[in-house]
Amino acid sequence: MDTIEELRGKTLGVIGYGSIGRETARLADAMGMRVLALKRNPKDRLDQGWCPAGLGDPEGKIPEKYVGPDECAAILAESDYLTVTLPLTSSTRKFIGAKEIAAMKAGAYIVNIGRGEVIDEAALIDALRSGRIGGAGLDVFEHEPLEASSPLWDMENVILTPHMSGANRGYMEKACELFVENLRRFSSGKELLNRVDPVQGY
Repeated sequence: MDTIEELRGKTLGVIGYGSIGRETARLADAMGMRVLALKRNPKDRLDQGWCPAGLGDPEGKIPEKYVGPDECAAILAESDYLTVTLPLTSSTRKFIGAKEIAAMKAGAYIVNIGRGEVIDEAALIDALRSGRIGGAGLDVFEHEPLEASSPLWDMENVILTPHMSGANRGYMEKACELFVENLRRFSSGKELLNRVDPVQGY
């Protein structure tokens, strides 16, 4: 039992405070974790997207601290756990590279449920091999499916899942709820929820 670590009192850094990051923060907060958040525009804390009642952090009140992309090292150094929920854009490709991994708290854990190419996989593998970081939970990879030759398959400090972290029985029901709400908005000339910004790339 001494290998099981308690989450209460630990710090979670959320890299990408969108809908997924906010729900992750809500769950972490419920378990007594301190939450830090990285957001492209840290002053804009409201979530304007679709959010079912009781989920996420629509008002952005959970994080103790917000930082922008240029201050990423501040979150990395403080976090016992790091969750990466960034979209893949020209600005986020290999956002977490060798320099950022070196800035992580020694023994920290990283979980990527965003996009595989946001993390430099070779740098991550080096850090996992050396014990620089404690472990990783990876749902996404630079190349999918993950190549049979990848060293990640044989690492005892890594949990791999096949890009399915968002899968659940209620997924399509929730997607239909969003569709219905947007259909109502479209019919009445209101702004749609969760619109993609072609300039930002997500």
